Amino acid sequence: MTTEATTANEGSAAPAQATPVAVEGVAPEVVVAGAEASAPAGEAASAPVRPEGLPDEFWDDATGVKAGDVWAALRDLKAEQEAKTADLPKDGEAYDLALPADLVLPEGAEVVIDKDDPLWADFQAIARESGVGKAGFQKFVGAFAKYQAAAQVADVETYTAEMGKLGANAVARRDSAANYLKANLSTAQAEALGGALISADGIAALETIIRLKSGPVAATGVGASAGSSEFEGTHGASRLEAIRAKQAA
Repeated sequence: MTTEATTANEGSAAPAQATPVAVEGVAPEVVVAGAEASAPAGEAASAPVRPEGLPDEFWDDATGVKAGDVWAALRDLKAEQEAKTADLPKDGEAYDLALPADLVLPEGAEVVIDKDDPLWADFQAIARESGVGKAGFQKFVGAFAKYQAAAQVADVETYTAEMGKLGANAVARRDSAANYLKANLSTAQAEALGGALISADGIAALETIIRLKSGPVAATGVGASAGSSEFEGTHGASRLEAIRAKQAA
């Protein structure tokens, strides 16, 4: 080899090593030397593919999945679930059956929750199975109390209307019938007929029975035997006629 040739070869620069560049759609291990990062000329970039079932609020047609919004929603959901779990009664702990502090009942209404009533045991079991928290159960207690109070108000209005049908001496007529029941019947029997004392027809029916009865006269509050000595020696129809004659006098 001549000196000139050797010198020429030594002066020639070796070709530069091409830097591998990853190409979209090709596995990371496969690279194309000297390729540019952009898609080849004439080949359009593939559009993002929307996951099936993804809600609209987490998708953008141009950029694809809104990853930030997805993670934020998951974070909020987790916090909500943790709060619900913390609000559930612990094992062996009952829900609070006290009336809500902000509950306003109608004047004169009174609601007492009987914690030993099996109804409340069932309600608590259902609430626990359904994941209802303490705050949510308090709303249920408040609703129950509200409707109980409304029923009481309706009963009072109905009773007032019934007493109005008996006239100005309605209270005296009611009390007279009640005293008669107490004086002439056992406690259980008097209580069984006590429902008649809340309606005009019921009180009138008791008054009719009292007038027709040939036994002791209706109690007046002084005693069941008051005035009965006037009819001693008379019985049955004769006694009834004597009583009627005295009342008509």
